[in-house]
Amino acid sequence: MNTLWIVGSSHGVRIGEELKKIVIPAADAFEIKNLSKQGSRYEQLNWPNPDQVSVNDVSLVIPFGNNLVKRGSVKRENGIWHLTDYQPESETRLQTLAEQLEGKCTKYTCKVFIVSNFYRLFCCNLHIHPGWLFFQKKFNISLENRFKRLNNPNICVLDHRYLVDSTSGGKQAKRSVQYYISLQYDSVHFRDYHCIANSILMEIAP
Repeated sequence: MNTLWIVGSSHGVRIGEELKKIVIPAADAFEIKNLSKQGSRYEQLNWPNPDQVSVNDVSLVIPFGNNLVKRGSVKRENGIWHLTDYQPESETRLQTLAEQLEGKCTKYTCKVFIVSNFYRLFCCNLHIHPGWLFFQKKFNISLENRFKRLNNPNICVLDHRYLVDSTSGGKQAKRSVQYYISLQYDSVHFRDYHCIANSILMEIAP
């Protein structure tokens, strides 16, 4: 049986839990192995050994969410994550991590689906940081362009905005950041991971 490997942090944990509810191994031809760990930064992600992964497997990678701002920038208050000190990670550092991701993904012979960074930390009127949305969008665009230039048919970047959106046509989350924010319950995580898991399964199903 083919394996769906999931590499990520808290989003990966939650998506994996929902995928296990949806996927019926005999019907969907996937055994799910979720290597995600809550709170992981890119440097702490757990990856399958390339020797363990067959050409017919699929890898789902959710890589960088916790790397977008420097340590100590975020605090949790009353169940909500707040960007209390706006210190975005340097572009040089993020591009280094993206380069490492490219090197890591090209080691696998299977299909690799990378989820672009879910928007995060638009929490309250006390912590509005001009440029924060643009910063996130810019990095996602650079990530997509990097893998387009690589032109590897086995590696695909999935746009997070379409994955979270259950509206007809699936474009509302792309058009409206306010709508996107309404889908989250703590400024990072989503109310409905079942929708995201379904969207991912439609993209990756053989």
